[in-house]
Amino acid sequence: MLLSFILIFIYGVSCSNKAILINCSWQYENYRHFSNVIALQSILESNGFTPKDISVFSKQDLLDDMRMREKHIKTDYFTLEKNKNYTPIFRNTSYFDILNMISGNDSILLNTNEHTNLLIYITGHGGDGFIKYCNRTYLYKNDITDALINLQRIRKLKSVLFIADTCQADTLIDKSRLPENVTFVSTSLKGESSHSTTFSDRLNVFPIDLFIMHLYRIHQEKRIFNGVALSEFIKSEFPEELVKSTVTFTGPDVNLYDFVFQRKIVQNIPENLYL
Repeated sequence: MLLSFILIFIYGVSCSNKAILINCSWQYENYRHFSNVIALQSILESNGFTPKDISVFSKQDLLDDMRMREKHIKTDYFTLEKNKNYTPIFRNTSYFDILNMISGNDSILLNTNEHTNLLIYITGHGGDGFIKYCNRTYLYKNDITDALINLQRIRKLKSVLFIADTCQADTLIDKSRLPENVTFVSTSLKGESSHSTTFSDRLNVFPIDLFIMHLYRIHQEKRIFNGVALSEFIKSEFPEELVKSTVTFTGPDVNLYDFVFQRKIVQNIPENLYL
């Protein structure tokens, strides 16, 4: 029995889902972008993801900012505490870290396979065909598209869900070169802004953006269901009047559930293993 257990482990018990969460902003006035990433990380960790399944890029931990009155993320709708709602492990070296992460050069992707679903989320200040990096330089449409193409070359993956949550997010990917297993979700069209919740007088900033705030609310209400197509989910849960911008997707009509809930799989076990 012990031998069987060991062989099962060797032959491939693995986590099927991984996530890369990227905050391209920094400094206190961009509190909401930090909150976006932390809220999504909290969703994933509550659904079975471990810190080893999630790679987070954030240039700063804003909870260490001197202007923070309370050492936790606080919005009008929920509060997130370190080591309780999320695990604060960040990559924060440089602009190139972001492209390397999207390209598949990240330690969380070392054991991926054809069963792996990968969620990539990016937030920050965007424009027509670019997103700013810490107000110093830019990641352009071709940079990100090339990185997604390179990801396919070096990692075996089942599906990739790439969410761009920024102004003019729909221009951040060259859709004509989108790999066939990548679904691209944008939270705003060309010429549109993505929007935040109401201004917080207590924090003196906008605390979180509408898309992630409502996704967190939907998750808390346990309304992310298995088997619901992304097209139907967006139509029912993210109407323009709610998020004040147009949420769209390009690529396979996947199931969001498959990317935000963790699953354990056992694969490639020889037929005579239990003999």
